Amino acid sequence: MLGWLIAALIGRFLPGPHPAPSPDVEQPGLLRRGLAVGADLLIGFLATSSVLAVFPEAGAAAVALTAYGISTLLIPLSRRDHATLGQATLLLAPESGRAVWPRFLVWWLPVALLQAGGRFAVILWAMLVIGVLARLRRDRRSVLELVSRTTTSTREVRRRGCS
Repeated sequence: MLGWLIAALIGRFLPGPHPAPSPDVEQPGLLRRGLAVGADLLIGFLATSSVLAVFPEAGAAAVALTAYGISTLLIPLSRRDHATLGQATLLLAPESGRAVWPRFLVWWLPVALLQAGGRFAVILWAMLVIGVLARLRRDRRSVLELVSRTTTSTREVRRRGCS
């Protein structure tokens, strides 16, 4: 009982068991950004595979272009933060809407065509090369960020307007 009383007295001076959440305003790392790209790739792959499983006579290229067009072009263009579904899942967003078209044309369009042709290894190698090149840069910007002249930040940074 004495221990319980001492713990109750000391507990008043100690911080609570649950720390206050810190704002997500740090520049997202390569791993987090890579996971967002991987999530978008998984969404496109599953959508394409699902449609082709139901409609095997549909053209793989048309289905893949439609799936990636919707998930990485139409959805980001319709969202206020211009995030893909993978980016939104990891609470990321491009710096501005001007990133959507260049990223689609330089990355997602070739990915759709490569997937339709069964070239998954090429996609994975390209992801690896893009990640390594970004890692070598001091600012850690990827080729896609350089092409679109934007960066990827957290949604909290976008919301606060401090990108």
